[in-house]
Formats: sequence, structure tokens, C-alpha cells
Amino acid sequence: MGARKASRVSLFITGTDTGVGKTTTAAQLLRLLRASGVRCAG
Repeated sequence: MGARKASRVSLFITGTDTGVGKTTTAAQLLRLLRASGVRCAG
């Protein structure tokens, strides 16, 4: 079997106004992904 190439996924968090939780949502998403063993940067 050959080496497995890691796939790369990009996410873009957007909102309709300021103060709607974009930063909080992104931080929580990163936390959950990292807890699941996904390598991510943010």
C-alpha cells in the first residue's frame, strides 16, 4: 500500500453583523476539532 496523503479542508466563518458570535464559534470549533484529534490552526 502507498502512503496516504492528508486531505486539507478550509472553513470560513462569516456572520451578518458584529457581535453575532463569529469569534466564539470559530474558537469552539477549533477546540472540538483538536479534542477529536484533528490537527488545525486558527
